[in-house]
Parts: sequence; structure tokens; C-alpha cells
Amino acid sequence: MPPRNGTTGMFGKSIHTVVAETTAPAFKKRGVVHTKLLTEWAHIAGPALSALATPTEVKFPKGKNLDGTLVLEVTSSNATVVQHQEGLLLEKIAIYLAYRAIARIQLKHCAPAQTTKPPATKPPRAEHTPLPAALKELPEGELKEALERLGKTLLTS
Repeated sequence: MPPRNGTTGMFGKSIHTVVAETTAPAFKKRGVVHTKLLTEWAHIAGPALSALATPTEVKFPKGKNLDGTLVLEVTSSNATVVQHQEGLLLEKIAIYLAYRAIARIQLKHCAPAQTTKPPATKPPRAEHTPLPAALKELPEGELKEALERLGKTLLTS
């Protein structure tokens, strides 16, 4: 086996070369700006804004890489918060990309993410719980019978 010089991987190519070859078609199609915004969104926008909005698309005028529009998906309840922070967000994007690629932000309303609630669980049923002693001390009659039925119904449901 030939000695490895530390820069090549298992197949004789560096990881950088393999990753670049693999991702080149996707990066060409979408562009560097789009890719950076999607992959580094939490870092660019910060934890508060990235939790409220998700970038879905970057639109540029035909033949230009300036004055683009960033499309963000937000819930209706968070849209005003994101809209209020639009100027700050545009500045953060410009600083991160080192030029003003994005000039406008378009908000696209979407349904809130479905959170799955655990199903309601019933408390474990007791096999047979005797009725309270206070019920046994009641005199015979309709009231005692009604309370016994109620107690049995509650214990079996």
C-alpha cells in the first residue's frame, strides 16, 4: 500500500475535492447565496429570528446577483415580528455575505408546524375497590341505591 500524505482520503482524493464534486451541480443550480442562506440560516439570523422564519427561496432579477428577494416562511402570528425586524435581518445578511445580495424580504404565510401531543392516558383502573364505609352507614332506600350505582359506574369507567 502506498504511503498516504495526510491530504488524501481513502480513494486518493481529498475530502474537499469529493465534497466539491458532489455538491457542484446543486450549487450551480441554486447559487452560492441561496445555499449559504439555507445552510447557515440559524447563524445569520440568530436563534430568535431563525425560530420564527425559514428561508425557502431566493429570487434575483434576470442576469443579476444583486437586489434579490428572500422568501421566508412564517406563521401568521410571527409575521409582524419578522416584518418589524426586516431591516436588521437585511443588514445581517449583507454582513454575512459581504455584499448586499438581498434587498427585499417577502413573507410567505404557512401553517404552524404540527406538534404531536401525547395521547391522553387514563389512570390505571383498580380491579375492585370497595365502596366507602360511609355509604354502608346510610339507611336503606333510594338514596343509598343511587349512590351505590354512581360509585360502581365511576369505578368501572
